[in-house]
Amino acid sequence: MSKSNFIPDNEIANPILVRANKVGTIILGWNPKTAANWRSEKKGPPYYQDDRGSIYYKVDELLEFFTRHQVETQGCSPLTSNLEI
Repeated sequence: MSKSNFIPDNEIANPILVRANKVGTIILGWNPKTAANWRSEKKGPPYYQDDRGSIYYKVDELLEFFTRHQVETQGCSPLTSNLEI
């Protein structure tokens, strides 16, 4: 395998999918057990299941789901409240 197939140490990979048991690495504070409960209740962000039964979420769909309903607070202006994704 050539060295060009590796991500340099100074770059961070932006995953497209994240396993359900790792959702807390994308959405801090969202427990994988909560994700499992939500899936069983058919609520929350969409998810995908592979042939072996592993559950995955699309990162962009997680971010969209959790940033859909912004609540403006004191000191929060429209210019500073936009998240750069």
